[in-house]
Amino acid sequence: MNALVEAEDSNEDRRRKLVERFNRGYRAFASVYRECTPSARQAVESYMS
Repeated sequence: MNALVEAEDSNEDRRRKLVERFNRGYRAFASVYRECTPSARQAVESYMS
């Protein structure tokens, strides 16, 4: 996320929105994948690709 924010080089309001949306997505993902299941590993591998 830090690399994305640095690459964006935008104003503080835009930066704050990016961070808030990243955090919201992270929390939503964490609420679905509470344990490291095979499907969670597959999702991580997919995102990493």
